Amino acid sequence: MNYDFLTLKEFQLFNQMPDEDIKQFITAGFRFTYEAKTPLVVNNDRGETFFLILKGLVKTGDFFGEMAILDKLPIRNASVVAVSEVEVLTVERKNFLSYAVEHPQLLINLARVLGYRLKDTNERMSAMALPEENKIARTLLQMAVHGKAFSEEGPILLPNLTLKDWVLFCNTSQDRFMQTIEVIRSSGAIEW
Repeated sequence: MNYDFLTLKEFQLFNQMPDEDIKQFITAGFRFTYEAKTPLVVNNDRGETFFLILKGLVKTGDFFGEMAILDKLPIRNASVVAVSEVEVLTVERKNFLSYAVEHPQLLINLARVLGYRLKDTNERMSAMALPEENKIARTLLQMAVHGKAFSEEGPILLPNLTLKDWVLFCNTSQDRFMQTIEVIRSSGAIEW
């Protein structure tokens, strides 16, 4: 398997882990590609697989499936659908747990990311009271941060998604989304 370790080292999950440890994690899994709009997992299905997003976009972030791995009753607590074509590395529960025992830094990193996700969930719950334009702007900013779309000079470069996908991500109407985009674009903050 040929992966860019510098890219994988940027994942919070592999923070402060040597390349050899990352290579060992990769050899414990299998690589798959899913087309856009394809379900990767379905809520309430049995799940004993961890997914690491190598390329493409899903709403969950860089990885998912950790709860099904860690929970004694491995049931999926959410559905995950590919927003764009997605390349993933999957690691089965047994292999994930064996690796984690030998490499406790992975568990420390996982706990840190879960803490960030909990904080983000709390912020999103608080943001539900915000005007819709603020919610859209917040989602765009999160997508830019996740996609590392900041340039030192110039506007934020957003992922190349269809309008329908952006509307889905922002949980808004197409009209409201386009009105908000026009305001943000005219300020020079983003290219659209």
